[in-house]
Amino acid sequence: MRTIIAAVYYAVIAAIGVIAAGIAARPAGQRLEPEDLLRGAAVLAVAVLVATLGAAAVERRPVSTYGLTLQPSSRPFLIGAVAACVILSAFVLILIAEHLFIVQGRLLDNGSALRSATMLLATFALRAFAIEVAVHGYALSFARRILSTPVALVLTAIAFGFGAIVAPEVTPSAVIILCMAGFCLGTIALSSGTTWYGIGFLTTWMWQERFVLGSPPNYAVAHARFVNSVLSNNDFATGGTLGFEASAWMLLPASVGVLAALVHLTLAREAKAKERAISRANSM
Repeated sequence: MRTIIAAVYYAVIAAIGVIAAGIAARPAGQRLEPEDLLRGAAVLAVAVLVATLGAAAVERRPVSTYGLTLQPSSRPFLIGAVAACVILSAFVLILIAEHLFIVQGRLLDNGSALRSATMLLATFALRAFAIEVAVHGYALSFARRILSTPVALVLTAIAFGFGAIVAPEVTPSAVIILCMAGFCLGTIALSSGTTWYGIGFLTTWMWQERFVLGSPPNYAVAHARFVNSVLSNNDFATGGTLGFEASAWMLLPASVGVLAALVHLTLAREAKAKERAISRANSM
C-alpha cells in the first residue's frame, strides 16, 4: 500500500513540477534566454528532488534505493561526462571529415561566452538530474518491485526515448536510438546503484552539443551558442534539427552499448544464481 501511495505522490509532484517549470521558463523579453531555461530546469530539479525524498519517506526506504546517492563523490559524474565527450567528439570528427558539419567561427565574445557557458551548463546539469533520478532512479526502482528487472529496464528505456524527443518531425530511428541509450543508462544505474553516471553523461552531451558545437541550429537559445556551425542537408547522417543523437550513424555505438548491457545483465544473473546455489548447499 505504501508503494502505491508513494507512486501517486511522486506522479502528482512530478506533474506539478513539469507545469511549474514551463511557467518559470517563459521568457521575460522578446526571445528565450539561457537564464529562462535555467529557471525552468531549477524548478523541475527541485520538484523531482522533493518527490523522491517524499516517496522515500512514505515507503520508509533510503533515497539510495532510487539511485540518488547524496554522499559527495565526483567520480561517477566525471566518468559519465568523459564517456559522452569521447563519443560525441568522435562522431563530430567524422562529420567534419565528411564535410557534413562546418564551423564558421565564434558567435560570442569572451564575456558572453562565459556567461552562456555557465548558465547552460547549470541548466543541463539540473535537467539531467531531473531526468535520471525520475526515470532511472524512482521509476526503475518502482517497476522492478512490481515487474521483473528486464521488463522494468525496457519500460523505462521506452519512457526515456519517447520523453526525450517531443518535436513533431521526430523520426522512428531517433526514438529507437534514444530508447537504446535509455536501456544502457538504466543498466548502468541498476548495476552501480547510482544515477550520477547518467547525470554526468547527459549533462556533458547536451552542453557540448548545444553550446560548444551549436547544434541543432534550431535550438531555442541558438543565439547563445559558442560557435556558428552549419549542418548539411543529410539529416540521415547529422540528425538534422533533432540533434546528433537522432543520426542513424548513432545506431552503431548505441547497439554496442545495448550489447554490453545485455552481456553484463546475463553475467550478473548467472553470478547471483551461483551465489544462491552455494548458499543453499551451505545451509544443508
